[in-house]
Amino acid sequence: QGEKLEELKRLLNLASNIENKRNQITHSVWGAGKDINHITRIKTTAKGSKGLQHKFEEVSISDLKEFSTEIKQVAESIQNFNA
Repeated sequence: QGEKLEELKRLLNLASNIENKRNQITHSVWGAGKDINHITRIKTTAKGSKGLQHKFEEVSISDLKEFSTEIKQVAESIQNFNA
């Protein structure tokens, strides 16, 4: 039974990480990338100590496809979990 609990904790941790990454992708502003295989994630923050900042991150289409596969694998693992 302890092994099942550890497996469940591992799956929940994976799901939490996937959720955070999904939120980052979903709630970002996106722009044209450096080429046809990339897009640019634009993150804007405003903090008293640092002021208004813009960060730009190039993301490849293959990275996004890989992430969608990760989502599918974690979802399947959770659905197939037997307590």
